[in-house]
Amino acid sequence: MTDTVTTPARCAFNGCMKRLKSRTHCQGHHEQLKRGKPLTVLRPRRTSAARDDQGRKLCVGCDDWMDESRFTKSKNHVDGLENRCVQCQRNGQLKFKYGISLDQYNAMLVAQGGGCAVCGGTNSNGKALAVDHDHNCCPGQKTCGNCVRELLCAACNHAIGLMRDEPQRLRDAAAYLDRFQR
Repeated sequence: MTDTVTTPARCAFNGCMKRLKSRTHCQGHHEQLKRGKPLTVLRPRRTSAARDDQGRKLCVGCDDWMDESRFTKSKNHVDGLENRCVQCQRNGQLKFKYGISLDQYNAMLVAQGGGCAVCGGTNSNGKALAVDHDHNCCPGQKTCGNCVRELLCAACNHAIGLMRDEPQRLRDAAAYLDRFQR
């Protein structure tokens, strides 16, 4: 009986020598196929601590080299910084929770004159305005993206939420306050 040594199967993408993840492709090319993207050469893997010759960090979101000040702190990474820049993190959060991009958020903000859709103000703590959505469509924090309304300051967003998104309840509250105006 003779022992035969078999070489591990390699990716079907021309020139890729990585081991198979699926029947025909490596992990990276399998992911490209799964996302419906054309197969391309995979970029080299870099550690989160990698820096270019100018000391800049690579954002894995936008694939740009930028100053460390454009990244938030993280205890989960070797270099103490997130792998995505602040802008890519914000874009990812908006996409995940509300189904909108950072560009769409910024366009809404410009259309509203830079302030809350209700009072026109901003948040006193400097935080971004909240994305308001119809809770009758999507209860909770995550939305389908079709029920996004406008951008609200924290006070107006909380007030509408506490009034359970019910216009009549808000009218009744306004009438109550009107009774005690001096």
